[in-house]
Formats: sequence, structure tokens, C-alpha cells
Amino acid sequence: MKIEYKFLTGELLEVEVSEELGKASMTIDREIHNNDRRETRRHNSIEALEEKGQQFFDETIDVQVLFERTETLKTSIRNLLPQQKNLLMLAQAISGRVLLREGNH
Repeated sequence: MKIEYKFLTGELLEVEVSEELGKASMTIDREIHNNDRRETRRHNSIEALEEKGQQFFDETIDVQVLFERTETLKTSIRNLLPQQKNLLMLAQAISGRVLLREGNH
């Protein structure tokens, strides 16, 4: 029995295998196919929908306001004194450790 492999590049490769191994491979492929089908009936992945052209965004967010706030924050950080920048980095490091510690409970 021959098993056919199709690579992402489009290349095809046929391999001669025993009847038993061929049947096992076909059974596994069928189970994978059935499981994928069962899962897609219940769930739609955002990535798959985006590939089909659907776009998802949060309508409650005003992108212009978010951009302006980000620019204001960047400007404010650039205007900090070196000691203030060091304190800001220390605060970020501490908050990151706290989040990691809380996540492990």
C-alpha cells in the first residue's frame, strides 16, 4: 500500500508501507479529519475567520483617542528626569513580578 504525503510546498511524496501500517495511517487521518470537523462546527477560530476576510475590532474603543493618549504618554516619559525614569522601570519590574507570583497560585 502507498501512503501519499503532501507538503506545504506542494511537493508530493509516496511511500510504500505494509497493509497494516497503511490502514493505521488511514484510521488516524480519518480521526483527525472527524475531530477537526467536529470542532469547527462548534467553534469558529478568529484566525480562520480573519483569513476569510472578516475583521474584528472593538467598536467601543476610539482609536484616535487611544493614539493621542499613547503619544501624550510617550512625550511625558521622554520629559522625565533620569531618576524618574529609573523609578518607572523599577515599578514596571515589581508589578511584573507581582503578576507572575499571583499567576502561580
